Order: sequence, then C-alpha cells, then structure tokens
Amino acid sequence: SKRRAAKKNKNVNLKNKFIVLQSGMICEARNQMDSIKAVENVRLKIPNILLVLTGKEDSEYKKKLEQYILKNKLEENIKFIGMFSRREDLCDLYKAAKIGIFPIGGQGGVLAPYEMLCAGNPIIISSDMETAQMTREHNLGIVTKEYDKALLEIYNNYEEYKKKAKIASIWIKKNLSWDIFADRMIDAFKDVWRGNK
Repeated sequence: SKRRAAKKNKNVNLKNKFIVLQSGMICEARNQMDSIKAVENVRLKIPNILLVLTGKEDSEYKKKLEQYILKNKLEENIKFIGMFSRREDLCDLYKAAKIGIFPIGGQGGVLAPYEMLCAGNPIIISSDMETAQMTREHNLGIVTKEYDKALLEIYNNYEEYKKKAKIASIWIKKNLSWDIFADRMIDAFKDVWRGNK
C-alpha cells in the first residue's frame, strides 16, 4: 500500500518515514502553513518526519507555501502530492501515514480527520474546527493550536495514541456512518410528518 501511494509522485519516498498527512484542499482556509511550521519545529526531534500534503491546490497559496519551504530548507520534510484520481489511492496514503494533522479554521474539512481515524491513525485538529467540541468530548483526537507539541506528544507515546485511535474509529463507525445518519434523518422526517397530522 505504501508503494501504491508513492506511485502518485515518484519524488515521494515513504519508506522509513514518520508520515504526517494533511489531506484536503491546499488553500488558506485549510491552513497548511501551520502544519509546515509544526513540522519545522519538531524535525530535529523527529528526524525522519515527512509532512505529505494532498488535495486540489490553490496555486497562489501553494506558491506561498513553497517559498516558505525553500527559505527554511524544509524540502526533505514536506512533499506535495496533488489530487488522486482514485479514492483507493488516498485510502492507501491514509494507511501509510502515522498521524493526521488538520489546523483548519471554522468551516469545512470535517470529514478528512475522521477518515484518517477510520484508517486507525491518531489525529490533531484545530480548536477552531466545527467538530472540535465533539472530538474533545468523545476523545477522538488532540484538539489544540499547539500542533508541534501535539506531534511530539503522539510521537513519544505512539502505541498509546494508536490504541486510542482504534477506539475512536469504532465510535466513528457506530455514530457517524452514512447508514446511521440516514436512519436519524428518516426518524426526524417521520417525527415532523406525525406532528403535521
């Protein structure tokens, strides 16, 4: 699976890397800059760290990120993969990763962290995300804005966080699957319909 994920971009060598993944649009709202800065702050303590950024790219924002990467000599620690044409390739990348990082602002990007959890990986999300409260209440991941500290916390206690991610993935499947969502919507429609009789 690591090999298939790496085929998307021949320059991405995932072997022996501690892969941190941020999936979703590469744009200001998704705030990949904070992910890059977090990796910059921990790269001496996690020398094999590799941040992989995947998703549709806003060219101006990507240019800004690339300039920061070059200026701070982070080329070995940050890789862009772009969009995948097949959903399976993204799933393979989720499985190859160790941590998902999502420093997203208030809106959007809510599915990607939970997809990462369902692949069995710990997640770090912004306290500004719509789902921050639910993530905190159900112990689904680390909710913070100190992404570098969270990366080190997970790295230094990886097996413990891996177990937590497994438990969180079960909660996601029991409470947030499309079947559960559809059943709840049908119940809500029935209640409304009964109330209008």
